[in-house]
Amino acid sequence: MVTDIGPSTVETVAVRDSVRFSFQRKGFYAKGYHWAFYYASYKIYWRKSADGITWGAATDITPSGETPTDGTEIAVWLDRHEEPAHHPYIIYADRNSDSPVYFRSGTIDDAGDLTWDTDPGDDHTWQTAIPEVFGVSFRNITICVDDTNGYPFIGYTRIIRGDPSSDAKPRVTHSQQMDGTWSTLAGFPETLNNTLDASWVCTVVPSGLDTISAIYARDSNEIFCDVYDVSENTWNGEIDTGETIGPDATKISATSQRQGKNATIDPKRVHVAYCDAGEDLQHIMIQAGVITGPHLIYTSAAAMAPSISTRIYGGDVNHYRTLYVFWTPTADEPRAD
Repeated sequence: MVTDIGPSTVETVAVRDSVRFSFQRKGFYAKGYHWAFYYASYKIYWRKSADGITWGAATDITPSGETPTDGTEIAVWLDRHEEPAHHPYIIYADRNSDSPVYFRSGTIDDAGDLTWDTDPGDDHTWQTAIPEVFGVSFRNITICVDDTNGYPFIGYTRIIRGDPSSDAKPRVTHSQQMDGTWSTLAGFPETLNNTLDASWVCTVVPSGLDTISAIYARDSNEIFCDVYDVSENTWNGEIDTGETIGPDATKISATSQRQGKNATIDPKRVHVAYCDAGEDLQHIMIQAGVITGPHLIYTSAAAMAPSISTRIYGGDVNHYRTLYVFWTPTADEPRAD
C-alpha cells in the first residue's frame, strides 16, 4: 500500500545538497531516537528526535581542518550485530577537492547518548580510511559493517578531476579493525569492474553471516552484484542481474535481510530498488546468484531517488522481514510502500 508521509524539518539550509544521495543513507533509528546526519553552513552535523517531529540541538562533527562545501559525500550505517549495542558508522569526503575519506564509529547507549570509539569527547578527530591523493576525489561513497565481526566496508568511485573517466571504476575497501580505528586489509581496495565511467555507484550491504554484497551500476547500464566472503577473504565473481538502471545511476538503493549472530533465516537475500530507463521505480531480489524480478513499485517515480530498508519484525534482531521503500515522485510529496 502506497502511503503519503508528512515531512518534518530537521534543519533549514540554503543549499540543495545538504544530504542529496539516498543510496548513501543519512539517518537511522536507534535507542528510541531518530538520527539525522547532514551538511549546513560549511559544517557536518547530527541531530536526534524522539518523535521524528521535534529535533534536538545540532552537534557539529566536522573533521578538524576541513571546510565542507556540501553534504554530497556523507554516508552512515547503524551496526546492530552485537545487539542490544547500537554502533553508528559515518564516512565523509569532499567530492570537490583533494580530500581523504574520513571514518568514525561510536556507540549509542540506552539513554540515547553517542560516544565515539576513538578520542571520545572530541567530535572533530576522525580516522582516515582512504588517504588524500593530489588531484583525486572520492565520490559516491557508501559504508556498511559485516554482521558477524563488525568489520567496516566502503564502496566508492575514484575520480581524477582533470580527467574524470580516466580511472573511474567501482571499488571497495575494507578495514581489518573493529575498534573504531582504520587499517586497510591487505589486497584492498578491490576493483569490481574495469569499465571506465565517472557515473559508477557502488553500494555495499551485509548479505548474511560472513558475507558482504556490492551492488554497482553506471548510467543507463547493467546492475551488477559481487559477494565477498569475509572468513575466506574471497570474492565470488561479478553477476550481471540482467536489469538496467536509468540515465542516473544514483537512483539506486540496496538493503538485505540482515541478522545478528545465531540467525535462523536465510542470510543471502539482497533487495535493490532503482529507477529504470522509463523512470519507473523497480525492485529486484538477489539470492545465491538468482535474480527475482523486476517488480514494479511505482510508475514514473522520476523526481527523486528511492531508499529501501528493512524493519525488525517483532523486536527480534534475527528477523528482518518487512521491506520499506521511500521515494518522492514530486517535490514535498514523500511516499512509502
